[in-house]
Amino acid sequence: MLNKTEERIIGTFLSNLDDFERETMTLVWNDESKVVALFDTCFEDDNEYDMGDELYEEFISFAFTALTSDGEPPIYITEDSGFIINYRNFPDKIIANGKKIN
Repeated sequence: MLNKTEERIIGTFLSNLDDFERETMTLVWNDESKVVALFDTCFEDDNEYDMGDELYEEFISFAFTALTSDGEPPIYITEDSGFIINYRNFPDKIIANGKKIN
């Protein structure tokens, strides 16, 4: 279940995932940084705190494979071109098949 912050930020994207599995997408942030990427999967993630810690949080993350990158998007791209986004670094706009989906 999404918390209110997640729902506001990732809710639309999450509810449309079935239409875009394994699709190429353009992720754009406000500073005009962008990544063209292939969507892979989503999964439950958590922060680095222990479950008993009051700062512990579970959230949904989305895995992509970067094809091209421009600017300095707020992501870490691995050696094999993988990266993850979640509500904390979610792009301001996502475009797939020429349509804005978020």
